[in-house]
Amino acid sequence: MTDNYMETMSALENKCLRLMRESQNVFYRNGNTHTKEEYSLLSEAAKLRSRMAKISVGEEKQYQKEKLQELMGQMLDIIKEIAPEVYEKMMRPKETQMQEPEALDGGGLYVPAAKRPAGPGMNRAEGSMQAGKSEKERRETLARECIKKEPPGHGFQDIAGMEKEKARMARYMDSSRMWKIKKYLKLEDMAALLFVGPPGCGKTHIIQAFAHEIMTGYGCRFISANVSDILSRYVGEAEKILTSLFQMAVENAPCLLFFDEIDGVCRNRSAQDLPDHSATLTTSFLTGFDMVAAEKKKMNQVYIVAATNYPGRVDSAVLDRMDLISVGLPDQAARADKFKRDLAGSLVLADDLTFDSMAGMTENYNYRDLDRLINSIKLDILDAVWNGSCRPVLGCGMSLGAAGSEDLDKFQDEAIDSLKAGAYILGKDKFSSLLAACPTNPKEDILREIRAWEKAFHKRKGED
Repeated sequence: MTDNYMETMSALENKCLRLMRESQNVFYRNGNTHTKEEYSLLSEAAKLRSRMAKISVGEEKQYQKEKLQELMGQMLDIIKEIAPEVYEKMMRPKETQMQEPEALDGGGLYVPAAKRPAGPGMNRAEGSMQAGKSEKERRETLARECIKKEPPGHGFQDIAGMEKEKARMARYMDSSRMWKIKKYLKLEDMAALLFVGPPGCGKTHIIQAFAHEIMTGYGCRFISANVSDILSRYVGEAEKILTSLFQMAVENAPCLLFFDEIDGVCRNRSAQDLPDHSATLTTSFLTGFDMVAAEKKKMNQVYIVAATNYPGRVDSAVLDRMDLISVGLPDQAARADKFKRDLAGSLVLADDLTFDSMAGMTENYNYRDLDRLINSIKLDILDAVWNGSCRPVLGCGMSLGAAGSEDLDKFQDEAIDSLKAGAYILGKDKFSSLLAACPTNPKEDILREIRAWEKAFHKRKGED
């Protein structure tokens, strides 16, 4: 490809993206409502995208065609909302045949030819977008899917260790509910909570436990959103999804709104080479956050909690609005509690092994590592039931493979009784062998990075 081709494509791409950003700004200025001005900007962007599709080749041509289809989908959504009569006409195949490829309808709207319904003799599905859900309806459907109808299956009592974190979250909840006293004292409500820590340290797990507590104890709703729920192929749609989530939280108050992997949504706007859409997404998050803050002053209870493994990637304006909760690797007491909770009743420890000594041998293990090790121990117990010392004897000397369902049920009941009676004994040598087969992944680099960030963060806030 020549330099001239690359320069042309780059210039067209930049102009197209600029028009799309301008359309987003128009959408926000009009209170997240579609207008002809927004549509006009997108139609100009679509013409540029169409030109790029015509002059490009190979994979680039296919990419440009896909982007053009996305733009046209957005345009048709807008037509459906601001000019439903035009949309209805476009859905009539016999009328569509009479339109020119780039005709303007009576309302001054550019009708993309590739998005018109197919005429007679063509597959309707091939005639572009069908009369299905609009963009707005898709966003609202996704937001509703993030509302959890049932509380998570574990509460604080099911969490090993993390006592400081539990107390902090309980205080956050209690403080947020005492709005009369706070109003009398003119006390600002507590900020949102941001959980920071390395992968596998239990951040999401304890937040889900918190959701269980407030759903069962206080009747709150729970909205849980991951970065994958928010990010979209469509430029501008992720921002609209964010807005829908915040609005949904206010409408369902009292409500806990949880953003997992928030670093993927609120990227640091001072970072080098940050895409424009990432900065816009961060701005949209802050707008939604401030909307919720204003609602809280009206005593609408919306609690915002987020988690990240990479706090250095989160925008400083977001960090300034949230209280930091640092979650490290489980300490020895938490690891011992974890072993006891998950294994007691399934085995007996030999004289040379205790849950505390097991915890001492698993330093730098996170909860994910511990789960993997505990699962390995349980598989060894199952193997002992199947082939080893814990196996009950089937009647008539039959094999397990030949046993019927009633015999198998009896076999399993007897195996469970034998385990309860202490048939499986775990000693230090066996545990060491299983431990060697489940090594922990190196965590020094990310721990060092998080500690350095926390030190700089507290210094910036004058909390040394």
